[in-house]
Amino acid sequence: MVIKRPELGYSRKYLDFGSGFYLTNLRNQAVYWAKRVCIEKGGNPCVSMYELDTNDLTGHTFKGISKPWIDCILANRVNLDSIDKSMRRNLISTLRKYAKLDYIEGEVADDIVYSAIMVFCEMLIDARSQRAIDLVYELFATRIRYKNKNHQICLRTNLALSKLKWLKGVRL
Repeated sequence: MVIKRPELGYSRKYLDFGSGFYLTNLRNQAVYWAKRVCIEKGGNPCVSMYELDTNDLTGHTFKGISKPWIDCILANRVNLDSIDKSMRRNLISTLRKYAKLDYIEGEVADDIVYSAIMVFCEMLIDARSQRAIDLVYELFATRIRYKNKNHQICLRTNLALSKLKWLKGVRL
């Protein structure tokens, strides 16, 4: 389906950077996303191409996989009621930190993230030192690291969507 004017209301909630309109600068990934959406919702796959002007937008770009990236992924993907109090406070703080941004950019978490989250939470609760906490983050990063080169930008506000210039749609 060609999307000339994206809208925020169609986004799923529990994605890496929360609700928003997701873009990538990688053709293979765009093709994969288009096919995946068609499998889930029907229709014919199409990649819509845009130019994005980030001037006048507030945003954050994660450089690689890091503790802040992991916290952002967890904050947007985990059921906050299902985790311990101190971790919940940390993730709510993370959500607040990024809540007002027009866009967030960074790597994609592998979709096995859901099965890894509960193990991560349990290990983090059991961690008794900062070194142990760091090791839990390292293990989790290894587990959810997407195997192929990847990239995503989540446009989170109508202002960000207004900075998109539609170029063309390519049917697959």
